[in-house]
Amino acid sequence: MRLEISGARTPARPSPLQGEETLLAEQGAYQAQGRPVWQVGKLCLTDERLLFLQPRGIIFDTPLARITEIATESKRFTVVQKLAMVISYRDSRQGGVAKAWFITASLGQWLNHLTQMTSGQERGLGSEVREQGSTGAEAPRGRGAGAHGSGGAEVRGSNRGFTSTPLLPSTPTSQHPCPPAPPPPSTSAQDLERLAMELDPASREILWHLWLNRHATINELAELIAIPTHMDVLFRIRQGINPTAEKVLGHPILVFEESRFDQETGEVVPFSWWLAGRVAPAVAGREPEVEVFNETHEINVIVALPGVEEEAIRVSAQREKVVVWVEGADPATGLPSTMVRTGRTGVGYHEEVPLPAPVDAERVVTHFRNGILIVNLKKI
Repeated sequence: MRLEISGARTPARPSPLQGEETLLAEQGAYQAQGRPVWQVGKLCLTDERLLFLQPRGIIFDTPLARITEIATESKRFTVVQKLAMVISYRDSRQGGVAKAWFITASLGQWLNHLTQMTSGQERGLGSEVREQGSTGAEAPRGRGAGAHGSGGAEVRGSNRGFTSTPLLPSTPTSQHPCPPAPPPPSTSAQDLERLAMELDPASREILWHLWLNRHATINELAELIAIPTHMDVLFRIRQGINPTAEKVLGHPILVFEESRFDQETGEVVPFSWWLAGRVAPAVAGREPEVEVFNETHEINVIVALPGVEEEAIRVSAQREKVVVWVEGADPATGLPSTMVRTGRTGVGYHEEVPLPAPVDAERVVTHFRNGILIVNLKKI
């Protein structure tokens, strides 16, 4: 069988990794662009390259500096569908951008390490650190270095400058234990509003989207702000949103989770970005839970406002409608100035409810308990 790689074939001897630090190594499967067959071997990440090896030699080899995009995609593997990591890279042999797919048991760790090493200013890290005179010795195995175990990736520390950051955390496993970090403090709607005031419009849109929808994949965020690559999203998060959040709130606001349980829907959400910590739930922008009860002499309007303090609620009645909004939003529009978007509200709430009959706007009684607002209006 003929094997092709990105570049010239590399023989199995001498060792193709000589002089490089291996950061991750794990058994897996590789599929080349235009080839329907998966090939089994060993996926390796060094401080300079991403490689896939078989006993006969390397069948995939690309420098990290040539990687242009990292994403996930559902691929058919034997008789089942599996989530695969897809790498887009500049292929000098073909003179364009090519793709390669990889499946491993610890896919989240690979996504984590690769996105950190290939995004923003970390691109070209290996060559910069080599000038500092690294000895190339393996770092001591410890809490940050990890160990090789069955079903897990072999993680080694590198004295060439690779460090793990909390911006793209991997889920701890028995093979790679790490102490749980203390959760960041609760984030209120007012905190998000303060943070939004310091962000550019595209970053503000990402913040608004995650607050409203709780989570999003990197594909969704790229489409949201209409940018061509995932690298741009990662750079914006790591160099813009999270550093600004640390200054304003004292902690990063966005975190990446390879698997997390969504308490609202009861689903396990893979490989998505979330707001960090305990965040005040969004009530705006979703389909409002409003009910109107038309009684003989009165009308009762019931509005669900979970996570809202009673002191922040405002009600205004008119002859044929009632308006409910949350303090902090413009009473005329219900839109906070920094989170305005046509037809939507960022961290404020605004609801106009038409009434089935005219009411006395001067006789309004409100009750609020357990996130439920009841507005009682007398008919004319």
